[in-house]
Amino acid sequence: MSIGRRGALDLWNFDQALIPDKGDVVTGALPAEPVTPREEEKRPMPTLNAPKLVSSRDQARELTAELPADLEGTAVVVNCSALRASTPSFVDELVKVCLVERRAKSLVLVNAPGRTAELARRASRNRNVADRLEIDPPLEIG
Repeated sequence: MSIGRRGALDLWNFDQALIPDKGDVVTGALPAEPVTPREEEKRPMPTLNAPKLVSSRDQARELTAELPADLEGTAVVVNCSALRASTPSFVDELVKVCLVERRAKSLVLVNAPGRTAELARRASRNRNVADRLEIDPPLEIG
């Protein structure tokens, strides 16, 4: 490799400069290790599908059973499109498991019926996690 007095590459011998000679120091070309996304970018956003009828704390535990024990930095999405009826105990347990026990960054209810959304707001206020609950409005069709 041909290097001038100030350490710059000799542009007249550019073809030879592509391959460094033994003992040459090359900096700034490539990172030493592959660049990986930050921890929060690695985790996929889990989506749970709520059944048509939910009425117990046990059902909330069953719905969330496959989620990791630690959800810190993760948003949990619950698709409520099929949901027709829910009880306060189910919704409270869902909020408790996701936001309190497993520390999810947020719990997002999508297409939740109005009553379910209100129950979730109440449960999250009672558990002091209302700032981490998101209610997406139902999609308007037609």
